[in-house]
Amino acid sequence: MGGLFFILALLKDGSVQRLKEAEEYSSLMSRQGDHWLRFTYGRLNMVLQVHLGDITQKEFVVRGHISSVEEENSLQTLFCSLCLYWMDAESA
Repeated sequence: MGGLFFILALLKDGSVQRLKEAEEYSSLMSRQGDHWLRFTYGRLNMVLQVHLGDITQKEFVVRGHISSVEEENSLQTLFCSLCLYWMDAESA
């Protein structure tokens, strides 16, 4: 769980070096088949890719489903909501 907040700190820094570091970490974690936050890391990875210039990922975040707390864990709901907010505050 601490890795999610590590990514937030790197995202807040905003430098290309820190964004790339966060993208590498989130990519690695999203590929862990048995990790309970794999989906959340994947969504964060899309946001980081947009911040690094790949705007094609924005649509995936904006149109992506956000599970309710009853469907998934509350961290997934929170982080997916934050990702939507960062990509399109008006629709969030």
